[in-house]
Amino acid sequence: DNNSSSVSVKNEVKLHNEIAALQEEKEKLLNELDNVKEEHKKDLDKVKEDHEKLEKKLEKKSEDVERHYLRQLDQDHKEQQERQKNLEELERQSQREVEKRYQEQLQKQQQLEK
Repeated sequence: DNNSSSVSVKNEVKLHNEIAALQEEKEKLLNELDNVKEEHKKDLDKVKEDHEKLEKKLEKKSEDVERHYLRQLDQDHKEQQERQKNLEELERQSQREVEKRYQEQLQKQQQLEK
């Protein structure tokens, strides 16, 4: 019966070694998993950072566009006012012209009537 006990000891040693190997494998896999998680976190952080940078760029761009648009509006408004002033001036001039001609005509008329 000595033989069977040495077989079971051999089996136990074999099992023990297999378990140890599996433990080691598990440790390695857990380490790899940690590394993968770490890399993933770094990637995520990078993506987040890039995203924030892009958003800032976009905000700035949008502010620039808005400023440009407001300047343009302001410019258009000034030009509009300028045109309006010129038109009014022209109107007054032609009004004076008409008035002057009318007076001249009136005087001629009066001259003729005398």
